[in-house]
Amino acid sequence: MKKQRILSLCLALLMLLSLAACKGQAEEQDSTPPTASVQPTVEPTPTPEPTPPIPFTDVPEDAPYYDAVVWAYENGIASDGDTFEPDSACTRGQVMTFLWRAMGSPEPQLTESPVTDIAPSNWFYKPVLWAYESGISTSSAFKPNNPCTNGEALTFLWRAEGKPMAAVGGSVIALAAPSQYFTRPVAWAEINGLLSAEVGFNPSAACLRADLMTYLYWAAEEWTFTEEDKTVQAEYEQIISDSQIYDVHGSGLIYADYVDVDGDGKVELLTVEIDEEKYNNIVTIYADINGHAGKSCERTFEALVGNRVADFSLCKADGQLYLFASGWYVERAGEYYQYIDKFYRLGKDAVTLEYDLYAEETAVFDEGTYEYLYTAYTYTASSKKVTEGEFKALLEKFTDEKLLYTFDVYGFVIGIEDRGLLPSTEEYYNKWVYPAVLNGDFSFFAGTYKCGYSSIGAESLTLNKDGTLEGGHSRTAINQKPISINVTATGVIQCVIIPIGEIGDFDAGTGEYVGETYDIYPIGVKFNDELYDGYFEAPPSDTGTLRIIYAHWGGTAGPNYSQYYKAP
Repeated sequence: MKKQRILSLCLALLMLLSLAACKGQAEEQDSTPPTASVQPTVEPTPTPEPTPPIPFTDVPEDAPYYDAVVWAYENGIASDGDTFEPDSACTRGQVMTFLWRAMGSPEPQLTESPVTDIAPSNWFYKPVLWAYESGISTSSAFKPNNPCTNGEALTFLWRAEGKPMAAVGGSVIALAAPSQYFTRPVAWAEINGLLSAEVGFNPSAACLRADLMTYLYWAAEEWTFTEEDKTVQAEYEQIISDSQIYDVHGSGLIYADYVDVDGDGKVELLTVEIDEEKYNNIVTIYADINGHAGKSCERTFEALVGNRVADFSLCKADGQLYLFASGWYVERAGEYYQYIDKFYRLGKDAVTLEYDLYAEETAVFDEGTYEYLYTAYTYTASSKKVTEGEFKALLEKFTDEKLLYTFDVYGFVIGIEDRGLLPSTEEYYNKWVYPAVLNGDFSFFAGTYKCGYSSIGAESLTLNKDGTLEGGHSRTAINQKPISINVTATGVIQCVIIPIGEIGDFDAGTGEYVGETYDIYPIGVKFNDELYDGYFEAPPSDTGTLRIIYAHWGGTAGPNYSQYYKAP
């Protein structure tokens, strides 16, 4: 009995332990797995170093030309490489190549190069050829390996941008060098923010690579040329190009420049033309009128001031533009002198006499003996007597300023060619006139010439545009073209006409044609006795006319010849 009870107790105890085990297992299955107290360490992904925009190791980010070099590299203007060499001087070939790339690498249209010192195998061949045909480089010898100066580089850029207008009078740097080829390019750069008078500009120094990229970047990204500017500028340039060139024709424009006449921030075109017969100065102002260039003001200034031919000057004072006419008056065999100075203020719509100054010198003599005693001086300003000090102060107000233009009976300075508005006379002939003549186009010289001297008897000689000659010696066939044309080193165009039906027109011994000959002398060429072999008299020294010397080289007595003159 006792064993049975013990057995029952053991069975009960086993059941309790079994239930406890099942309950613990159930609780373990229902619980959420515990979160680990320490997570495994993950190595961070390294951030890649930023790729620099340029590969050049010698262009620091804080360099003033950094943005310009980045722009040049991104636009294919500067090539690949480890270094840029910002302080290296550029050659002319390098400058033109960089400029050509900045302009989009345009394909030149010329098939043969008129530039004598470049070849198709040169890396700068296309840039230089493009520059020549575009008027950016005007010389037939480019000298690509020569160092390029700042003045040359800036001028190339200015021409490539279409010769934008710039008021030279508003540029301190340009006024310091008023008659240089780079005057207007410098004025354009200073007025529009590229250059500053404080920093200065050395036009004769070599152009560094960093400086050139700064020029190109500024022109492409910072300077703007509005459509309105383009229209007015084109019309301004047309006014100038349609006018006669003084050095070629003996009359016409002698001065032209872009100036802000009325101080409104916009420039006008101011021109001065000479009346060749009277030496009067004709001042004209063309302004932007509703988006087009129009004549806003014109004034003719008489050459005589007092009883002497005046000197004319254009100057600035107190922000105003003035024409200064200076003359003098004398009478009574030198006993009385009156110096006359007139200052005309130029406005966009009118010209007004601002100051009318007179300085009189009068010799005072003893009434009885008529011996000289002293000289009396009188000063007048606009009909009001002033002291000598007041008079000089008014004069200094203008004479202390930079002169923009000066003209007297002996010539002029700082003229239209100096401003770069027109090519020089030599350039004009070499680039346009002579090649046209050699191609049979005589348009520039065409017209009727009156005979100044003749041993033949013709009263006139007509040169047609196609080179045919009418008049002259009776043996000359009407409308017969020159068979031989030569341009001499001094600019004389020599033409030979072979009369139809003549025998012995060609000399096989000398290889030369023998016939009617005429030489055309452009204005300004120097007379060379060797051209005439002693037969001809020298042409007159007057450079105001074109002249033709026409000769018949026949007979044993030497040539008969005539001199014909054509006034402009």
